[in-house]
Amino acid sequence: MQPGWRTGSPYYSALLLSETFPQGGVVVLDLNLDNSISNAAATVAGYALYGQNGTVCERLVLINFGDDAGTPRNFSLAPGIAHAAGVRLLAAPRIAETTQIAWAGQTVGRSGELEGKQSTQYYTGCVNGCNISVPGPGAALVLLGDTEGHSSFYVGNSTVAGIVGFQNGSMGVPEGSSSSAPKTMFGRHGWAWVWTIAGVLAAVLHALV
Repeated sequence: MQPGWRTGSPYYSALLLSETFPQGGVVVLDLNLDNSISNAAATVAGYALYGQNGTVCERLVLINFGDDAGTPRNFSLAPGIAHAAGVRLLAAPRIAETTQIAWAGQTVGRSGELEGKQSTQYYTGCVNGCNISVPGPGAALVLLGDTEGHSSFYVGNSTVAGIVGFQNGSMGVPEGSSSSAPKTMFGRHGWAWVWTIAGVLAAVLHALV
C-alpha cells in the first residue's frame, strides 16, 4: 500500500476472507452456536469449512460479536477434532471502530504504512481438547492441524495476502502451495451428508461463557 492512503473497515474483513477460502472451494457449514441462526441476541457464531470433497473439516471461523472492549469468549474444541491448531485474529476495540482494526496483529496506520508484527497463535496438545480465545469484538480463523513448523497461513505482509492469492490463482494460499480439490462448492456427497456432519460437529464444538 502506498504511503498516504487510508483503509476502511471492510478492508480488514477482506484480508480475513482472503486467507479463509483455499483454492478449489469448500463446504461452509453454520454450527449454530448458542442458536445463532435464529437467536438475534446471540453474541457468538461459528462456521466449519470442509475440503477434500466435503469429507474433512480443515478450518473454523469463530466470531465474537460482544462489544465489550476485548473481553474474550472461549470456544471449546472437543477431543479428537485436531491434534493442533493455528489461529489468526481479526480484532477491534469496539464494533463501531473504523481505523483501529488489526488482522493477524497488523494494521494500516494513518500514513498508509503497515504497523505491527504479524502474529499467529499455535495451540498444541489439542488431542484431548483445547480452548480457543476470541476477543470481542473479533473473529478467529482456525486452521486445524496447523503447527508453527508446518502452517498454511500466509507469511509476510498480511495486507497483500489477497493480492498474492489472486496473482497465484489461489486466493490467500501461500505461493508454491497447491490443491487437488475440485473447484466445486459442495463436493460429491450432497446436502444430506452435509447436514449429517454439521450435526456431528455442532455437538462437539460449543461456546463457553
